Amino acid sequence: RTLASAPIEVVGAEVAISGPETVTTGAAFDVSWSSSIHNRDYVTIVPAGTKEGDYGAYIRVGEKTEGRLTAPAETGLYELRYVLNEGRRTLASAPIEVVGAEVGISGPETV
Repeated sequence: RTLASAPIEVVGAEVAISGPETVTTGAAFDVSWSSSIHNRDYVTIVPAGTKEGDYGAYIRVGEKTEGRLTAPAETGLYELRYVLNEGRRTLASAPIEVVGAEVGISGPETV
């Protein structure tokens, strides 16, 4: 039996996320978000067009507004996403391109 009740309005949260435009495969990079809604929410990097709720490498936001992620090994277009832990709903996203590393190696012909 309900003894008392009070109306409450649930409103949509507003969060922004940002990171570099490009990052090298396998490199760690900085990412930031405007605020954290819940400490179990997370920031992830996923291939562009990945369905809602899927995730890749991620970090929990805690009470911070910035952190570091590691870029995937495959090149291509990706998205940074701020995701609510409750319901795995994306609140904010930003595009990021993962590019191949340009690495060279040299040494003497004989040793």
